[in-house]
Amino acid sequence: MREIKKGEDMIEFKIDESQSNGSPANRLRVIGLGQAGIGALDQIVMYGMDSYDMLVMDTDQQSIEGSVVKQRLLLGAEITRGLGCGGDHEVAAEIATACSDKLTEAVSGCNHLILSVGLGGATACMVAPELVIQASKQGIRTIVVATMPFSFESRRRQSMANKSLERLRRCADSVLVFANDRITTLPQASGNIRQGFHIINQLAGHSIEALAQILSKPGLIQLSFADVRSLYGRLTNNAITENCWAGWSEVSSPKEIKRLVDDALSSPLFTEEVWSQADHAIVCLSGGGDLSLVQVQNMLAELQKRLPADFPVATGATLEETCKSKLRLTVLLARTVAPASPIVEMEPEPEPQRMVHDTVPLPSLAELQENAAEETEEEYEEAAETDEELVAPLRGKAAAANDASVVIPGKKTKKYIAKQEELQFDGSHRGRFEKSIETIYKGENLDQPTFRRRKLAIRL
Repeated sequence: MREIKKGEDMIEFKIDESQSNGSPANRLRVIGLGQAGIGALDQIVMYGMDSYDMLVMDTDQQSIEGSVVKQRLLLGAEITRGLGCGGDHEVAAEIATACSDKLTEAVSGCNHLILSVGLGGATACMVAPELVIQASKQGIRTIVVATMPFSFESRRRQSMANKSLERLRRCADSVLVFANDRITTLPQASGNIRQGFHIINQLAGHSIEALAQILSKPGLIQLSFADVRSLYGRLTNNAITENCWAGWSEVSSPKEIKRLVDDALSSPLFTEEVWSQADHAIVCLSGGGDLSLVQVQNMLAELQKRLPADFPVATGATLEETCKSKLRLTVLLARTVAPASPIVEMEPEPEPQRMVHDTVPLPSLAELQENAAEETEEEYEEAAETDEELVAPLRGKAAAANDASVVIPGKKTKKYIAKQEELQFDGSHRGRFEKSIETIYKGENLDQPTFRRRKLAIRL
């Protein structure tokens, strides 16, 4: 493998003008980003439906070289040297910023863009929103077909995928989301996980091809971009991480319309749970130049027999040269609104019952203070009448210290402040040890208690 030098791209990218679809006012480009996006576009090429302007891009050189799509673009060769981001979202964000000009060039020259991406890797989570933003700046209408990681994967991987999905729904016109968890329920994936991934890539590829037909191919019954946007562009956050399920079938004879419908509705993604969540459907039928309205009518009649009653269906029928006498049917189920949360009526809380006592209610604090002041004043008045010597010391002490806790007789006091007195210890008398020799150690008398030696005041 040749070493990638700084400032050099391993794979050159150039818009292939020969693969443009539709009129100049309706040019379509399909881009596959990351391994999952590349896998979906490879399915389109292998089924012979590569008549679209397709491009694959990734930061992993092996993923790019293993694709069968002709146009390829390697991102961030100067940063990762073609080895990929390895799940590092900071490196992927740096690549998205550094390759802003390349992303702008990749989407330039088209009016509609279909982006296929898997939101499990760092490259897809960081580059996909930047690519859509660059397309929006140029006025390009964008449809994103994304797959979400497995629920058993790491929380960091799940969190980055949800944040990327929320950004894509804010800047893209429509976002179709497939859940990889559907693979674990497939019987084909019980023995070989590659077979399960192949089915998901196959259904995603057929979904992209059906959307491309709607936007670029002429048809007997033409759907528009507004039809796709009305079903897959209503959600603007990541509250619902799965809003699309696909079924696909193909028959070699126009007379096998019944089997065509049966095979499409037998998709491994169409479970009972899905039918309870889906509320709309897009049906795209493609055939050769001899496709007639009678065949379309018969297909819709067979389809309505198997769908739930009053199930809204948007139908499109396009002409495809590669089909010749074949008929291809793609059914896309959509979930347009989140389920309403049930309203639970809360019973009113009972009023608290007051406790009834037979005892007399206690007086208030103000009443207690007023009664105490009156009793104290009466006591001092009685003392002043009987013994003047008891009053004089109190007057002198109050005047010297201005102590609010001292009550002077004859003066009405409204507020009493309690004061914590200190008990002073006199160490002059030693009791029974008065005549013994004191034990002195390092200048301290060990015969005295600790609070005396350290002159500590003990509060009562």
